Amino acid sequence: MNLNRIFINIKCQSDCMLDYNYQYDLLKTLYGAYTAQNEANSKLFHEVGFIMEHKKFKLINTCLIFENSEMVKEGIKLKEGEEIKIMISGVEHVINEIVKGFIKINKFSIRDCKFEVKGLTNDKKINFKRVVLNKVLTIVVESKFTDGKIEYLSVYDKRFYETLAQNLKRKYKLIYDEEFKDELYFDIENVLSAKKKKINGIKKDGYLKGYGNFNIWIQTNIKMQKVAYYCGIGQNNMLGAGALLHLTSR
Repeated sequence: MNLNRIFINIKCQSDCMLDYNYQYDLLKTLYGAYTAQNEANSKLFHEVGFIMEHKKFKLINTCLIFENSEMVKEGIKLKEGEEIKIMISGVEHVINEIVKGFIKINKFSIRDCKFEVKGLTNDKKINFKRVVLNKVLTIVVESKFTDGKIEYLSVYDKRFYETLAQNLKRKYKLIYDEEFKDELYFDIENVLSAKKKKINGIKKDGYLKGYGNFNIWIQTNIKMQKVAYYCGIGQNNMLGAGALLHLTSR
């Protein structure tokens, strides 16, 4: 499977306040675009996706990119005519159909904000090497089920890194159709900077818990670096979690 990352440029149609918990509404918008382009494929992707070791994966990572927007207590203050971007990253054939769907629908809403598609921006060329420093754009979520209940893992718990690795290895096998047989090492540059955060509004009363506000070193082979960058690290990537921005390679 080919991997890619693109940015859909969208323009705000009127002044509005976008709630910080926009992630589930963005997810619904992406599925709406996919359905507009190919309803059968969208339904199959939603219900099944990609399966590895009895676990479902979407292999798509997405979030909104704000460059000059005003962040206030109530939310993200957007002005009429202001442009922001939807980042869509991961498996190329899925991205292609979603983008075609956005071209068809052209206008859509996320929460109380109305947008219009204005164009497409390609990602910059990344020079991947064995050691890469990434900035975490969104919270990284890892969890385990304990006694029938979900336990969200902390960056201060070694199981957080073990499950990060396990998750990436499964994605790697799905994408390349081969077992991963190399080193995979994580190092948060300044673990004291990591902040525990929560995303609300997931299917009404649902939520996600994770950690953000840090840079992370990843040491592994180039093929795995691409999996981490394009598909995201941790869980719930299509809900916006685990998005990475490449800072440097060495």
